[in-house]
Amino acid sequence: MLLTQSGALFRALRPSTRVWYDVIAPLAMIVAMVGTDVGLRAPVAVVAAVALFHGGQTLFNDVADVEVDRASTEKSRTTRAAATGALTRRSLISAGWVLVVLSLLLAWWASWVSFLVLLMAVPTVLSYNFRSMGGISGRPLWTQIFWPVTWVMIYVIAAGALSFRGWQTGVVYLLFVVIFMGIGEGLCQDIRDVDNDAAGGRTTTVVRYGVPACALWAWGAFLASAVPLALFTGRFGLVPLLLCLSVLGVWVAICWRYVVLLRTGDQRESGRAMHVGSILTFSVLNVLVILSAVLTA
Repeated sequence: MLLTQSGALFRALRPSTRVWYDVIAPLAMIVAMVGTDVGLRAPVAVVAAVALFHGGQTLFNDVADVEVDRASTEKSRTTRAAATGALTRRSLISAGWVLVVLSLLLAWWASWVSFLVLLMAVPTVLSYNFRSMGGISGRPLWTQIFWPVTWVMIYVIAAGALSFRGWQTGVVYLLFVVIFMGIGEGLCQDIRDVDNDAAGGRTTTVVRYGVPACALWAWGAFLASAVPLALFTGRFGLVPLLLCLSVLGVWVAICWRYVVLLRTGDQRESGRAMHVGSILTFSVLNVLVILSAVLTA
């Protein structure tokens, strides 16, 4: 019984998301600020704090999204622990709070600034997830504020751990992240979930304004993100610049195909592919940024 519940909790924490979102992305931000001129303490503290906090928020989200997930046509949604009853609401919320408290302790170890930012994030994520506290995830346009703010918070947490050394240097890369992920990927996520969001009573931006328009906005965000990406990666030399722009260019071209398909009604598969593709592209670009910093150090 304990082994089964432990396995369910592990899967509920989305290990793959922890890697690309909570490990690779914060490390890329740190590299964007100070390159490889950093010890172990700051990266370890930042990654651990962000991963634990986001893990707790993920558990809260699963509790809040039970009905939405049960209405989904995707197996990855309908088989979540909260949706199937593999874990109780109480156990998920309890585990979530344990992770959040641990993340705050690690953030304090990083710096008092990191701690304060993460502490401010607590009511933010609660208002995002739970309708009784605002339920902003189910309100049109609010998600397009929430996700950019979230990425800025992660950046400030990392900057605080570095005593704000080199924070100005990484601002251009932060702008890329805010446009590509905060706007583009955030819309793709809601496009993917549009059917179950509507069935669950959530009036997201995509539910309100429609899939075709939001898909075009997401594509436009991906395209616009090329400007800050070029400005940032150009400092590593011509090869990293061309390589990163090539990766982004390929994704923009592929994404346009999904935009067209979404206009013709192929919403479920194209929406999922658009969301997954944006995450993969972002992860590859982050890895390229880290490798560029290492190889040009």
